[in-house]
Amino acid sequence: MNLHSVVWLRVRAALGPIAPDTDRRHADAAGGFRWYSDAMKKLILGVVIAGLFVVPAFSAPPAAPVFPDLRLVPVTGSKPVQLSSLRGRPVLIDFWATWCPPCRMELPELQKLYNEFGKRGFTVAAINVDRTPSAVPTFLKMMKLNLPVFRVDLRILRELGIRSLPTSVLLDADGRVNQVYQGYSPRMANDLRNRIVSLLPKARATRHGKKQTRPSGS
Repeated sequence: MNLHSVVWLRVRAALGPIAPDTDRRHADAAGGFRWYSDAMKKLILGVVIAGLFVVPAFSAPPAAPVFPDLRLVPVTGSKPVQLSSLRGRPVLIDFWATWCPPCRMELPELQKLYNEFGKRGFTVAAINVDRTPSAVPTFLKMMKLNLPVFRVDLRILRELGIRSLPTSVLLDADGRVNQVYQGYSPRMANDLRNRIVSLLPKARATRHGKKQTRPSGS
């Protein structure tokens, strides 16, 4: 098992249930489309974690891990950046595709959050996972999106355990995982907004005395 797989499993173990909602809409990373219930997720996640971790009753919950340092390639053709270069602010990593119906519902909401909190330090790394990026510029224009959009080596999806889209990971100013969301729902968007607000004061403290710039992914 490689480093990314270990980190992702630790994320799941540390955070427990993924996002506070009854039903969320998903698209398979392979192109399918389905619904999941929280009850089913908890059952599957519980079985997986039980088989992977043996934790004494007196042990404290594992600390949220630092997310792997991905190499982000802007769809604009700009110079690639490392995810770690965005530390010092809350960052939402969002894995999405142009063919994914729930992604089309989620992305405008992420744009609203980016517009509202971008000047206060929050940013988004919207990672497109289409097999080829040729449709992305037209899609962004049609959806009226100017989020920072990137590409990554698609092999990383399997290593991270990304099985459905959209999958979003909220990082704090230290690059540690605050929450993981699979799928999209209005309640997910509301929870995300509340978490961003709670992380901004820490982001301001971390950025004190440092010049910050927005990533140029779109």
